[in-house]
Amino acid sequence: MSPCRTPLLRAEDGAAAVAAVALSVLIAVGVGVVGQAGRTAVLAQRTAAGADLVALAAAEAIGAFAEDPCVRAAGIAAANEVDVASCTIRYTGEGPEALVTVRSRGRAWPLGVRVSSARAGLRPLGIGEDADRLP
Repeated sequence: MSPCRTPLLRAEDGAAAVAAVALSVLIAVGVGVVGQAGRTAVLAQRTAAGADLVALAAAEAIGAFAEDPCVRAAGIAAANEVDVASCTIRYTGEGPEALVTVRSRGRAWPLGVRVSSARAGLRPLGIGEDADRLP
C-alpha cells in the first residue's frame, strides 16, 4: 500500500464532483433569486409610473371638460398595462383633484399583484406658491 492512498483518503473519492454539483445548484438558485428581485422592482416601478400617468390624465380631463375623468384614466391605464382599481374626483379649496389606485397586470412572485396610488389636480390661478408671480 502506498503512503498516499490510505483508507481514509479512499473514502473521499468523488467528493469534488459532489461539491461541484452543490456549488452549481447554489449559483443557479442565487441567479433565480436575483432575477426575481429585479423583476419585482421593475414591476413596482412600472405600476407607480402608471399610477402617476393615470392621475395626470384624469386631472387633465377635469380641466378640459372633455370627458369623464375616470373614463380617460381607464384608457391611459390600459395603454400602460395597469388596471384602475379606484378613481375618485374630489373638489377641495385648492381646486379639483383626481385620486387613483392602480393594480399591475403582471404578478411578482411571491408578493403577488403590485398596487400603487397617485393624486393629481388643478389649482386655480392665484393659489399656491406661484401666486406671487402673477401680474
